[in-house]
Amino acid sequence: MPEKVRIIDFAESRGLKANTVTAWIVRQKQTNPELWGKALLFEGKEQFILPETEAFELLERKYPFPKPVEVISRDPADVERIDRLQEENKQLALRLAAQAEAAAQLHDLIAEQKGQLVLLEVREQERDAARETAERFENALQKAGEENAVLSAEKGRLEEEKRALEEKLREAEDASKKGFFAFRKWRKSRREEQ
Repeated sequence: MPEKVRIIDFAESRGLKANTVTAWIVRQKQTNPELWGKALLFEGKEQFILPETEAFELLERKYPFPKPVEVISRDPADVERIDRLQEENKQLALRLAAQAEAAAQLHDLIAEQKGQLVLLEVREQERDAARETAERFENALQKAGEENAVLSAEKGRLEEEKRALEEKLREAEDASKKGFFAFRKWRKSRREEQ
């Protein structure tokens, strides 16, 4: 085993980025500075770790070598079956995508219908309010018509009373004039008698 391992080489050998490994080491160094302080070396900007340390063992447990890929020889019937299943999966995925699109369109249609329903409800409420207002105006107009009829009847009665009073006034004036002339005549006849 080499006497020291570059952190960059350690990360690359495991298919990792050096920053990933360095960040983990920094966190570990904060919890156990003695262990990591003895195992890490710096040469310029490069960081190294000593392989014969407990810190290196922890690092290898955290980031082990990737397992090699096993190539399995397949029976041609299995390959055909896998290909058929993959094709069925593709078809199923296409059907599911089409159903999802149809469901989205249905959802949009339902949302539009709900919007129209709300608009109809608002219009119905406005119509009901207008109907109530019209009924109030109609009732007020009918009441005003009834009051107008009462006032017209009262006006006719008052005009009759006015005519009757005017007639009585004329009669009184005529009587007054007759009485005045009769009084003057009487007074004149009294003077003449005297």
